Amino acid sequence: ERLPEMIPVHFGIDGVPDRWTSRSSGEYLLIFMAPPALTLLMYVLSLLSRAGRKNPRSINVPNKEKFLKLTPEERTPFFTALDALFYSTAAAVNLLFLLIAVGMMQVATGADDRLPLWSIWPGLAVVMAFAVGNTVRLMRISYRITKDVK
Repeated sequence: ERLPEMIPVHFGIDGVPDRWTSRSSGEYLLIFMAPPALTLLMYVLSLLSRAGRKNPRSINVPNKEKFLKLTPEERTPFFTALDALFYSTAAAVNLLFLLIAVGMMQVATGADDRLPLWSIWPGLAVVMAFAVGNTVRLMRISYRITKDVK
């Protein structure tokens, strides 16, 4: 009820809204539906990684020939880190969308004339930090657990 009739749904790189929609259209609700959808996607991917535990030939991993020689118990650190990648990415993306939604509502209510910088860059930085950090972690684990395999 507190939202105005017109709500911004797209912003330029400078944070200025360049597309608006009517509140009655419900299009703005997509920003609130995206996080649960992306979270569901990450959990589905984590379930697929569990399938990779049963059939490790189906996944792409550094030193794959050596990785396949490991016992399931020896592969566990890799798959634990892979699950962490999916779960932390879901959390980071949810944070990003929450910050965007808050900024979007500030523009809609007139509290700000552009998407505030704090609503985008910190969230993007967290997403990138998790993506890079988890990828590096996965690679290190893969090389560590396969380094002594002949």
